[in-house]
Amino acid sequence: MGCSGSRDILLQVQQQHSKQIDKEIASEKKVQKLKFLLLGVSESGKTTLFRQMRILHSNGFSVSERTYYKNVIIDNLMQYTEVVLRNMPLLNIPFDDETSETYANVFLTKARECQKLLDFEAELKHLYCTRGFQACVMKGQDYSLGDGAQHLFKSFDRIASPDYIPSDQDILYSRVITTGVTELSFKFRASNLCMVDVGGQRSERMKWIHCFDNVTAIIFVTAMTFYHQMNDSSDMNKLRESLLIFKSLCANQYLSKSAFLVFLNKMDIFKVMIQRKSLKCCFPRYKGGKSFIESAEYIACQFEDASRRNRGVYCHYTTVTDTENFDRVFDTSMAILLEKNLAVTGLL
Repeated sequence: MGCSGSRDILLQVQQQHSKQIDKEIASEKKVQKLKFLLLGVSESGKTTLFRQMRILHSNGFSVSERTYYKNVIIDNLMQYTEVVLRNMPLLNIPFDDETSETYANVFLTKARECQKLLDFEAELKHLYCTRGFQACVMKGQDYSLGDGAQHLFKSFDRIASPDYIPSDQDILYSRVITTGVTELSFKFRASNLCMVDVGGQRSERMKWIHCFDNVTAIIFVTAMTFYHQMNDSSDMNKLRESLLIFKSLCANQYLSKSAFLVFLNKMDIFKVMIQRKSLKCCFPRYKGGKSFIESAEYIACQFEDASRRNRGVYCHYTTVTDTENFDRVFDTSMAILLEKNLAVTGLL
């Protein structure tokens, strides 16, 4: 009797322990970390999206990081200014007067020797207000001027201040080439997300495959403005290059169970650009007009067709430098992805 009673007690303890383990496993499954791999070619806005995640879902940027970005932003401003001034004669845009031309020559001669912005404060203040300089900036898409140039030019007085501290918006518009792999973990609704950003330069893409393990979803970013931009190193249209890369990712066996979220970025610039240059320059078979909706839907269809997948591809238009807009788009797109795709895989 004594032995039988002991066995019963032991069995009860084992059953309770088993139930507790099952409960913990179920709990862990509910809060399982979901891995999102952030991919896209250089200048698509991929890393800007990653920075938005820090602003919206993490602790933003520390004082030391803002100090780092201050130097980046000043370098960007100097580089953008040089690019505009060198392209003015190439585009047959004259300087407003002799003073403007003299200031431009002073800057172009000495800028690479001296990186102190304040050394050119008078010259740059004058140049940024001239009609010729502004006209060249407006044609920036014709010679690949950085998308953040206009924002930085307009913010010159603030940036030139000795006590300047970059705002979140300044950081979003700054340009730094991404190398290596960077991770960000944050909570989204009931899920723990790990977002992985990998460099988009051609030399960095070989590293992508090393991040393909256990990927819940690919977040693929491309710029809609790529439709009339060429890749300098390959002489290929940048939007078509993005489509080819996206197609290869969709066909990759290691990503067969991963969902795909496509962000068609730079919607704000595209709305203006499409009025000047038709989508036919990239897609000769396009028979639509110059309306944003018609053109944007055609681009989205190209990515949906390139995927050749029965499910799990979601396209969204966005402007990742616009925090309010992106927050809304990201929230909506992630809700759809989590509900429709992850429920199928049993992760939710």
